[in-house]
Amino acid sequence: MSSEKKFAEIEGENGKLEIEKAEIEARNAKLLKQVMEENIRHDANIAELKAEVAKLRYNNENNQRCQDNSPKEIVNVSNSIVDWCVNAKQKSSENREMDSPG
Repeated sequence: MSSEKKFAEIEGENGKLEIEKAEIEARNAKLLKQVMEENIRHDANIAELKAEVAKLRYNNENNQRCQDNSPKEIVNVSNSIVDWCVNAKQKSSENREMDSPG
């Protein structure tokens, strides 16, 4: 086999490999884009869950304060504190009703 013919074959193989490389790079770019979009969705879900946890902790702390400062346990409680606790309990139960299905 002549060196020119061998060189032509090698160039042909090289061309096929270059095409295959371009296809692989395109596939990788597409997969990378999908992974990045999925990460964005996961980050958004995590942020929503963190906000929900913070809200639940806040509501729990307020409910705990109301239970700890119950008028049954403390005789001289100002009306403003009692009203605050009642309002917090009402808001908490309204939120639960709004969050429950149907």
